[in-house]
Amino acid sequence: MNIEKLFSMGKKLISALDLNLDQSAIDSLAASMYEEIVKKYKPLAGAAPVLLEKLTADLTPIFGEMFSVLNKMEAPVFKGELKVYRVNRAISRSECLQIYLNSGFTREEAFSLLVVDIANTKANLQNVSNYNKE
Repeated sequence: MNIEKLFSMGKKLISALDLNLDQSAIDSLAASMYEEIVKKYKPLAGAAPVLLEKLTADLTPIFGEMFSVLNKMEAPVFKGELKVYRVNRAISRSECLQIYLNSGFTREEAFSLLVVDIANTKANLQNVSNYNKE
């Protein structure tokens, strides 16, 4: 995809707006332009899960160590950021618990599933960390 072609497509879309086309016509034009732009690169989208899994595996131990260091720091700025992180983690876990409850699990079952999820996450992080140290 060259810049001139992309620029030309943008001009077509702007021209369509000047023609006072209805929303469905503009949507159709924009969708066809998008397809034209990404058609060459679309096959890479299937590789995204594999790439993200590898990236996560590589970055997880780094973030784990970083949080370990941050947990030991006394600086107020770090304490504030850690508080925000912990609040976000608590909200996330609460949302997970609510999803289990909304799926029909009893509170005890939902809490057990949440604990298993947390344990599995920690075990996976540790496995990745150990794998990268070998």
